[in-house]
Amino acid sequence: TWGTLNADKSNVIVLNHALSASSHAASTKADPSRGWWEDFVGPCKTIDTNKFFVVCANNLGSCFGSTGPADEAKDGKLVGRHSSI
Repeated sequence: TWGTLNADKSNVIVLNHALSASSHAASTKADPSRGWWEDFVGPCKTIDTNKFFVVCANNLGSCFGSTGPADEAKDGKLVGRHSSI
């Protein structure tokens, strides 16, 4: 997320992205690497994080922080059909 949620929670923008992209739309203190919408999300940019609270989540089943059939379980075997997706 970027920005600050206001008291009445009316300043939220949800970014939905392509299936191949991660939720890393813009850099953060935790991850300063350039995001895929770095030129548009941030203070005084098109999506102004001084005004808006921006949320961007990874797609379910994506390779960015989600588990899929090709991942290894704790026992070293592929998750396969027992995947959570």
